[in-house]
Amino acid sequence: MRTLQNAVDNPAPTADAAGPSLGAGMLTLLRVGWQRHAQERTCAWSRAQLERHQAARLRALRSFVAARSPFYQRFHRGLEQRPLQQLPILSKATLMENFDSVVTDRRIRLVEVERYLGEPDTARLFLDKYVALSTSGTTGRRGVFLFDPAEWVAAIAAITRPIAWSGAAGNLRNPPKSALIASSTPWHYSARIGKSLSTRLLPTLRLDAAEPLAALVQRLNDWQPTPRSRFIPRCWCNLPTNNSRAGSGLR
Repeated sequence: MRTLQNAVDNPAPTADAAGPSLGAGMLTLLRVGWQRHAQERTCAWSRAQLERHQAARLRALRSFVAARSPFYQRFHRGLEQRPLQQLPILSKATLMENFDSVVTDRRIRLVEVERYLGEPDTARLFLDKYVALSTSGTTGRRGVFLFDPAEWVAAIAAITRPIAWSGAAGNLRNPPKSALIASSTPWHYSARIGKSLSTRLLPTLRLDAAEPLAALVQRLNDWQPTPRSRFIPRCWCNLPTNNSRAGSGLR
């Protein structure tokens, strides 16, 4: 039988573009909560502990990409022992131009990821393993990024830490009503985060960031999110109730 720790360390692909089932949503929340707890423990570390941990993770990462990424084998040739601050900067343009040789899973090809991102919204993971996301491309060529299940849970946990700090985490017996203002593009980071956290146990109003401000304010006032804190994370808004000027709380 899989334990909770095994489920967190080896999560089965459960991303559902149309919204996860109750069971899948709960399992995602448990994994994210466990991972967030692990991340929060590092807040009690000393500076020396944190620097040792960072150095060890960096060594492991550099060793991993050096063994599996043809691009990094060239990009860091002769620099294997240099400190991080002496390594060349990798721009998004260079990353995308060399995408097929950058990735460490040699099955991945950019043309296939782009084709997948162009398909109708689906619950299927790319290669049955990866959450695939892209930027909007407003500054030029869009960036494409992939997460395996463990990486995706860690990313969601990091994103939701400020929500917990703000006091908006609530509890399952009395869950707060929250509002998420995000992109409506299915493969945008903000939209995918919201869908991964979607569950009937946590009532959330999802709004399109492209909507007119007046419409957003009206819908937020109609929804009446639970008031929790004046600190508002970038994409998660818990605004005061009974306030016709709710829009003034947006950042």
